[in-house]
Amino acid sequence: MHTHLSIVMEDCEASVSARVNHYAYEPQYAFQTLDDQPVYEFRNALVVRGRITAPEEREDDCCEITLYGEASPARDLDARLADITALDKHGAPRFRTYRGREVPVYKPPDGLGVLDKAKGEPLWRTSLFIKPWLVEQWMALLGSSRDLFISLHECKVGRKRWVRGIELGTANPEEE
Repeated sequence: MHTHLSIVMEDCEASVSARVNHYAYEPQYAFQTLDDQPVYEFRNALVVRGRITAPEEREDDCCEITLYGEASPARDLDARLADITALDKHGAPRFRTYRGREVPVYKPPDGLGVLDKAKGEPLWRTSLFIKPWLVEQWMALLGSSRDLFISLHECKVGRKRWVRGIELGTANPEEE
């Protein structure tokens, strides 16, 4: 089930940081191999809060979105479609026939992150790890004197609501 949320932005907090990768000092706490990890980490974060205006069943609920700009190779934010190609039992790429031609079969991620409902409150929260430059673009838009709107594409997979896409802009998505 796909849902498109329209959110009027009301409040935000931003931060930027630089540090030495803590695994350089404590490699025993790593959950994966460390060789491709950067020694220096640079991160920006943005928390935006707003009020949902659509769909009607969630109207006036609050939404809190935390965006982490992180370039860690472990996040695999540079993955290509070739990286998510479904493979058969022999390791060869799988294909299916669509309207008479062969098209690849992919195993896409469920989304960018999960959108959770706070228990007993009209509040939805998500945390998304995205490219640092995108957080910077959002921060630049915050400097505008215009009202800002968030459009969030949600897809329910099993019992979880996944964020498939998110956009910040000056145009109200309900009016488009």
